[in-house]
Amino acid sequence: MASSLQHDADMIQQGTRHGRKLLTIGFALGLSTAGVVGLLMAPGTTEAQQVAAPAPKAPTIVHLSNYSNNPHAAFMALQAAQALQNGGSNVILFLDLEGIRLADSRVPFEAGWGSADASTQKLYESFTKNGGQVLVCAHCASVGGLDAKSLRHDARMASGAEFANAVQSSAHIIDF
Repeated sequence: MASSLQHDADMIQQGTRHGRKLLTIGFALGLSTAGVVGLLMAPGTTEAQQVAAPAPKAPTIVHLSNYSNNPHAAFMALQAAQALQNGGSNVILFLDLEGIRLADSRVPFEAGWGSADASTQKLYESFTKNGGQVLVCAHCASVGGLDAKSLRHDARMASGAEFANAVQSSAHIIDF
């Protein structure tokens, strides 16, 4: 652990020659390295004996603002969300504007699009069954007459703060 801290201290000293921003980043990295290693080490073990836990994957947000006004966009958003999920991504489907209708249990699912084998319903159900999150803009839902009791299975209302947190922590945002 001492060699890691010495390396971080050396990085901080080098960073002072290149400006304050690098110094701040170097200092933050030094603290986080020391803190993580210190917390993960069990008594009587060395740094080499520890296995770092994998970092959680940042979510990918699939943003959908359409539904009955553009069924092709809705179908493509669900296909993209499922493909990303099948590839190992943590995916959040964020619905706003007209996209909230996808999560409204009172609105029938669109049949599908083109010659695709899957329907909108099958894609949605597969996505949520496999852990996909569906967040509905609470403001848009309110304006559109949608309440929490009318949401489809596994969809939930998202406050502005929750949406902001999801965006800030996301790896990618795909817009439909």
